[in-house]
Amino acid sequence: MPSGVDEAVVVQSPGGSDLAGCLRLPEVLDGSPMPAALLLAGSGPLDHDGNAPGMPIGIQLALADALAAVGIASLRFDRRGVNDGGNWREASFDDNTDDSKAAWVLLAADPRIDKASLSIIGHSEGAVQAVRLAADSALQPAPSAVVLLAASARPGGDVLAWQAERIGGAMPAPDEATRLAQAEAAVAQTKSVQARLLETTTPVADIDGVELNAAWMRGFITYNPAADFPRIGCRVLAVTGDKDLQVPPEDLVAIAAGVGGPVETQRPDGISHLLRTDAQAPTLADYKRQLGLPVDAQVLGSVTSWLLENLGAE
Repeated sequence: MPSGVDEAVVVQSPGGSDLAGCLRLPEVLDGSPMPAALLLAGSGPLDHDGNAPGMPIGIQLALADALAAVGIASLRFDRRGVNDGGNWREASFDDNTDDSKAAWVLLAADPRIDKASLSIIGHSEGAVQAVRLAADSALQPAPSAVVLLAASARPGGDVLAWQAERIGGAMPAPDEATRLAQAEAAVAQTKSVQARLLETTTPVADIDGVELNAAWMRGFITYNPAADFPRIGCRVLAVTGDKDLQVPPEDLVAIAAGVGGPVETQRPDGISHLLRTDAQAPTLADYKRQLGLPVDAQVLGSVTSWLLENLGAE
């Protein structure tokens, strides 16, 4: 059973779109202002629950349920170009930042929300966007806490190359030499595509017959979240599973060293990028199986318990 009640909201995108969202409110016993979290999803055409066509990931919905169960409200919203009549591939990396800021302002303006106990919880690209927001001194009110789920600490281009090496090396191979050659070829191909994308100027570009979200890619490839870490003064929890195939778990070390405020890092065993249990060597082919599982209860519990201890803390 879901915890709390969803209220339909509309995030007014600076790009002119109306982004459908949900404000999840826990059961209120005394009517006092509630702590709340802005939930930021990963990349791609994700709706407010964190689902894409054929990919019922549902991380934001699971977070909303877990947060409401402990008395924390939350706001989640559709990505630009999803359910608003637009093309999600035309949204840039900066557009996603602007939309996240608009959602933050909407959440903070609700009189039922405690402005001194506001947090941001981002997953994957959403975690990178959470870094950008938390480092922005103009963001008002400033977040009291930030949770980074599967966050990176290097330029996006390097993350994509790391992904390619891991995915290429995980493909079936008759011997170690072939496996290494596959990984090297995957990295070379990724870097070639990146170079060609950086030469484009249009929102969408055709690369080898594939329509890519070029404006987003250009921003993601060049943005280095580590440069913004020192400007984050609030409390931070960073969680990356040791079976993550898309973000380097070892980046937790750089996050802990670079963030300006108090930081806690967690590297849970057997947890994938989808925040599900992965008992085998991580592969993209296993994602379909993982999507039949719920978001890991221990990860959700770690997030909620940490927020209860740190929201509004001095």
